[in-house]
Amino acid sequence: MGFRITTNMMMSTYRFNLMNSTNTFSDSVNKVQTKRNFNSYAEDPAAASQAFRLRRQWCQTSSQLDNTDTTYNKFHTGWTNLAGVIKDLSDANGRVSAIRGNSDTAGESRSALALVLRETADSVVESMNQKVGEQFIFAGNDGLNVPFTWNKDHTKLYYRGVNVSAGGVEKPTTPEPAWGAIDTTKGTYLPENMPSSSADPDEQAWIDYYRDQADVKKLEIMSKEELPLDMGMGMKEIDGKLVNGSAFDSALRGICFLNSGVDVKTGDSLSLPMVMRELADVFQAWDEDIEPQGYNPALAGPSAVDPKTGQPLSAAELEAKAERLMDRLNAAQKHTTEKYVELDAKAAFLKSNSDRLSTEVTNLNEQVLDVEQINLADAITQLSWDQMCYNAALKIGTQLLSQSLIDYMN
Repeated sequence: MGFRITTNMMMSTYRFNLMNSTNTFSDSVNKVQTKRNFNSYAEDPAAASQAFRLRRQWCQTSSQLDNTDTTYNKFHTGWTNLAGVIKDLSDANGRVSAIRGNSDTAGESRSALALVLRETADSVVESMNQKVGEQFIFAGNDGLNVPFTWNKDHTKLYYRGVNVSAGGVEKPTTPEPAWGAIDTTKGTYLPENMPSSSADPDEQAWIDYYRDQADVKKLEIMSKEELPLDMGMGMKEIDGKLVNGSAFDSALRGICFLNSGVDVKTGDSLSLPMVMRELADVFQAWDEDIEPQGYNPALAGPSAVDPKTGQPLSAAELEAKAERLMDRLNAAQKHTTEKYVELDAKAAFLKSNSDRLSTEVTNLNEQVLDVEQINLADAITQLSWDQMCYNAALKIGTQLLSQSLIDYMN
C-alpha cells in the first residue's frame, strides 16, 4: 500500500530543508566574515577547549617575556653605568692618579688628586643613582627611592637611609642598661625602651653602639633581599617559599657593588666612595711649604682622625692610612670589576631568555590561529557551495508555491 504525499507534506518538508540551507549558508557567511572556526564554546567544544589552553599559555609566556625585557633593560643600563664607574677608577682620574699621588712627593700633585678623588666619589654615587623609567636601578627591591645619599658635608654616605660605614662603634665596657629585648618587628633592631639620647655619657655610648649595630643588621638584610620574577624557568612555591632556581632575582643591590662596613682594627671605611673621600682627606694634608715636604695634620680633612679618640692623626699615621686606603681602593676596583662581569653574564642570560620566550610566543600565537581561524580559501569554496544549495532551495520553493496556488484555484 503506497503513501499519499499531499501538498502540505511537501511544503512542510520544504520548509524544514530550506531552514537547514539557510542556517548552513548563514554559518558559512559568518565564518568568512569573522575568519573564525567557531564563535561560541557550544559550536566546537573540543576546539574551544584547546584554544583556551593555548591562550592561557600565550598570556603566561607573554607576561614572562615582558618581565624579561623589562629586567634586561634594567640590567643592561646598570651594566653601562657600572662600566663608567670602572673607567673612573681605572683612568687618570681614578686608580692611576691615586697611585701616582700616593708615591709622588709633589704637594701640588697630591692636592690636585684630593680634588679628583672627591669628584670621582661623587661621580660614582651619581652613576649608582641612575633610573630606568621611574625605577632606581641599584636600589634593591625599593626602586622608588634614591639608593645613595650624602650628608651635608659629604663625610657620610647612606644607602637607603643607613650609614654604609656602620660597624665601627666599639661595644662599651660599662654595664649595659636594662632597656629590654631587641625589637625586630618594626625593622628598627633597637632595644624596645632605649631612649633617643641621654645626658649620661655611659648610657649615650650604649645608644650609639646599638644604633650602629642596628645599621649593620639593616645593611645585611638589604644586601640579601631579592625581587623574584617569573621568566619561564618553572617558577613555583613549596610551603609558601620559592623553589631555588625557579625564578629570576631582578634586584640590583647597590650596597653589594660598592661594599659597606668598616675595618674594625683601623676604622677605615670599606665602601668605595668613602675610601676615595678618606684618601682625599689624607692627600689634602700634604704640605709643600715645609722642608722636607710631608703630611701636616693641621691640613687634613675631617675623616683623617683616630676613630677611637677623634683626635687628628700624626704625620706617620697619615702616611700609613694613605697606604692602607690605596690598597683598599685597588681591592674595591677589583670587587667592582667582578660585579661588572657578573652583571654582564646576567644581562646576556636575559637577552638569550628573551629570544627564547619571543619564539615561544610566536609559536603559541600560530597554534591559536590554527585552531581558531579558518582556512580562507576552503571557507570561500564552502560558502559558494552553500550559496548554490540555498539558491536551489529557493528555486524549488518557487515551483512548489506556484503549484499550490493553481491547485487551490482548481
